[in-house]
Amino acid sequence: MLLSGNAQPSSKPAESFHEELLTEGDIFYDRALQAIRSARRYILLDMYIFQGDSIGRIIQQALIERARAGVYVRVVYDHFGSLETPNRFWNELRAAGASVFAYKPIFKFAPFRRAVIRRLKSPGWLQTFLRWVRLVFIRRDHRKILVVDGRVAFTGGFNIMRECSRREYGEARWLDTMYVTEIPMLCRALEGLFWDTWRRVHAPHVEYGELAHKRVREAIVLPANLKKKWERRPDIPGRMSIPRAVKKSIRRSTDRIYLMYPYFIPYGGLMRLLRDRARAGVQVSVFLSLRTDHRSLNLIAYYIAYRLSKDGVRVHLYHGRRVRGAPNRFAHAKLALFDRTVAVGSSNFDHRSLALNL
Repeated sequence: MLLSGNAQPSSKPAESFHEELLTEGDIFYDRALQAIRSARRYILLDMYIFQGDSIGRIIQQALIERARAGVYVRVVYDHFGSLETPNRFWNELRAAGASVFAYKPIFKFAPFRRAVIRRLKSPGWLQTFLRWVRLVFIRRDHRKILVVDGRVAFTGGFNIMRECSRREYGEARWLDTMYVTEIPMLCRALEGLFWDTWRRVHAPHVEYGELAHKRVREAIVLPANLKKKWERRPDIPGRMSIPRAVKKSIRRSTDRIYLMYPYFIPYGGLMRLLRDRARAGVQVSVFLSLRTDHRSLNLIAYYIAYRLSKDGVRVHLYHGRRVRGAPNRFAHAKLALFDRTVAVGSSNFDHRSLALNL
């Protein structure tokens, strides 16, 4: 999640750098392709869902072309999110010279093998198995980050798949958002998040200087506190920063709070904060999707929204139909507005996203 800010460690004011919120998948894919094809030094891509469909193939071919041209390409994909993508897809990238790693491959996770083989008859086998379920199926790499040469960065809710493209999926395409920025501070921050993920999948006990290729290392300046976070809590760095930021933003809001998330399941503390703000006269509005890819989660979100509505929270259902008879669209966007502060990113409004997922 990125919260808007004013301080920029650059001689140029923030207004001099381009930033934009993209709401069409085709526009995002075109802009991402443009950035990838113009890369001269490095490309860093961290994606939850990277499908091997028509959209994924276009992005893959652009990455392959840059890798063969000598650009340093590094890709991290979530194994669970990209489970349908064949290994051949990733091997083609590797053959071109790109470095590609999966985040927590679910069929190769050592704790699961130990639980089944060594501890099946021991008293602690169930705890080990449940721990494996939590780590593998619950704590996933939900980030969507693309950084090119340290000059342009993307983050938001868009995955790389045809369901987000109007050209490929038609009027039923998913509604989503992607924030693109050229602000140096934000580009460096997103680079830092990528290296955090890379360190987890590639070499959990190696420092950044040993991980990064020389051409990348000379071009990237990591946030000063990233190494400290690794040293303080190397297993889960900064895992509670998003919940704290969300709670602080809700408490400080005096005019309006708009929340648009596909999986809206706030836990008790957030529920109380939203109720308190609504009772205090703050306009609290929640935007839910009529169409969903997880029916059970949507029903839970409807019930929670119904309870919040009794305390003055406004609830809106998004269908996305421009004309009668058109198909409903799934609102997959993750957006929040706290007075005049906008929050955009890949985190949903539930405990799993706020406290567990990357």
